Amino acid sequence: MKYSIFYSDMTRGLSLKSQSGIFDRSSIKRSFDAECFREAIKEASEIWNEIKVTGRIPVLVVDQLEEPYFTSVRNNLHEYQRIVKGNIEINSCPDLKGIDIICNEEGKIMSLPLNRSLTDNHEVYDIVAGTMILAGHNKEGETIGLTEERLSCGYDYFKMPQIFVLSDEEGEVEVLDCSIEMARIMKLNLIPNVSMK
Repeated sequence: MKYSIFYSDMTRGLSLKSQSGIFDRSSIKRSFDAECFREAIKEASEIWNEIKVTGRIPVLVVDQLEEPYFTSVRNNLHEYQRIVKGNIEINSCPDLKGIDIICNEEGKIMSLPLNRSLTDNHEVYDIVAGTMILAGHNKEGETIGLTEERLSCGYDYFKMPQIFVLSDEEGEVEVLDCSIEMARIMKLNLIPNVSMK
């Protein structure tokens, strides 16, 4: 599979995702083949070490209707607030152990687009609105970067973009995985990510 290192305006740094998931091809800095996302992370890390990317921690960014991408961010509150567009809250997901989900604490109140569902034993218990950052924490509870293994686990968990169908009678939300290609069509055509049954 073809992966690309590109410049992300959101994180203001180099990032990695499959080439097919990159909308703005002019942002691509380098492309290469890798067997899987974990192998692509290793390759990207070596490239970043060559160009001396420092002062940042490795994370995954998950945006609505997009494939998650590997990047690095400055490890401070202001940076997290800028990326999620507001005050942050840190959540965990029982089905995704060892990974913190940094998101906008008022995402739903602000009517940010619904992004991904969170599950406990494969049952949906919440939906995050707006951009998410996946990071780790140490024993003291301080935010740290993700290991290659956790980056890969987070990627696999959130790989498929999701669309949400709202039942107007019961107010229940049905969560549907969709392909990256379908998500791209929805995004390009400004189709809302929530529809009514």
